[in-house]
Amino acid sequence: AVLEECTTLLDQLRQAISDQNAETIHRLAHTIKGAMRTFEPEPLTEVAWEIEQRGSEGKLDGLEPVFERLSSLVNQALNELRQSQCR
Repeated sequence: AVLEECTTLLDQLRQAISDQNAETIHRLAHTIKGAMRTFEPEPLTEVAWEIEQRGSEGKLDGLEPVFERLSSLVNQALNELRQSQCR
């Protein structure tokens, strides 16, 4: 369930950033941070926290590279999770 959920959440977060929707950015980053905390505590959760805070504060300029870093970290963690499930 986490695998599918995080992929969907990342897509939604990408769209929220594109739309400059601070409230949705905050909520989605918070959800991703919580979902992934069990699997990859740092630096993934730190990057998600940064996006969450910036969404909360409405500081959305330059958020795309931070999102790309989060997306990369989530995908890496999900790939590791998939591999561990196949063993």
